Amino acid sequence: MFIAGSNDDLYTENALIFEPATVQRLRHFATAIFGYYLQGKQEYAEYISEEAINQLEGMLWGMYGEN
Repeated sequence: MFIAGSNDDLYTENALIFEPATVQRLRHFATAIFGYYLQGKQEYAEYISEEAINQLEGMLWGMYGEN
């Protein structure tokens, strides 16, 4: 799993993220990805689906540069 912003100054400077909303969003994805892929919890797939990701503001499903 790799999550990064295309225009994120904090990420490009390799800084830590302390903004509560960002931390909450990262926890959401980490829980869903680890639960689905490592624990086999099929019900978590809906949280990391293309449809779910595209509904979130500022998020985009796919490889950077494709869209």
